[in-house]
Amino acid sequence: MRCIGQGLESLKTFCAVMSLPNPVEQKSHDVINNKLSRVMKEVAEESMKMAAVEEYSSSPDNLLTVSGDGTWKTRGHSSLIGVCTVIGAETGDGDTKTFNALSENKPYGDDYLIQKIECVGHVQKRMGTRLRKLILVYSKKKLSDGKTIGGKGRLTDSLIDKLAHYYGNAIRCNSTSVKEMRKAIWAVWGHSCSTDDEPMHWFCPTNPNTWCKYNAAINNNLQNYKHKPSVAKAVRDVIKPVFADLSHPALLKKCLEIAEIAANLETSVFNDGNQILITILEKFGLKINRNVCVPLAERDNRRIFTSRQRL
Repeated sequence: MRCIGQGLESLKTFCAVMSLPNPVEQKSHDVINNKLSRVMKEVAEESMKMAAVEEYSSSPDNLLTVSGDGTWKTRGHSSLIGVCTVIGAETGDGDTKTFNALSENKPYGDDYLIQKIECVGHVQKRMGTRLRKLILVYSKKKLSDGKTIGGKGRLTDSLIDKLAHYYGNAIRCNSTSVKEMRKAIWAVWGHSCSTDDEPMHWFCPTNPNTWCKYNAAINNNLQNYKHKPSVAKAVRDVIKPVFADLSHPALLKKCLEIAEIAANLETSVFNDGNQILITILEKFGLKINRNVCVPLAERDNRRIFTSRQRL
């Protein structure tokens, strides 16, 4: 399912629709996912080494000329999802100057689409869902300050959307370190709940270009900084357990693993075609038959033909 960007829940749905037995449970799925992560990393590294050797051997002067570029999910460099590509001048396709061109022109055919990683988006939605459940749970209850959870300056839909968005950004901007992810997530909570009497910017960035205006003011020795209206203390205490649950290292580690699997899979298929999946399956000790080899070979042949037609 990872080959098509889906996880366990999608597998369960597929099995139900196809009238197949239930798939593995979460624990077994995690074991398989961990092994897949290791295998994909091994295959991707070998694929990149072979690509470098091929490029080197094709160069007449033994010097590598490459085209390197980066692109973002959306225009204007505003997206936090980006990709960097390095393509050899000797063996690279003529119409793959940038990743954006790959996505738009589909040089590998309509059957193979470059997909974004959805894992972080799903986890981000979980933050919004959990916070909205709090509104239902406390709808008829009074918080520690004697007020309800909703209303101006309290937990509103607008605030929930903002916190979920910042939570997702905290994960995306620190996609190589669980420790930095957790730090950034708690920075969202502390920053949003800070007041002049109780500033809680312990985890906010302190670099000169920090997004935290409080820390920026401190860096510039400005003593007249005033906090904007923040989340009420009673609401702050209620939403804190949600941040604790959704910043758990086990959850954040899964985000890293899935992102790594997707990146290694895309790299391997980009370099060696869909038939690299055979190598991955063999590393799992699975027997490969004609039903596996023929469709993958046909997909590769179609994408090569389509790519040449577009040159």
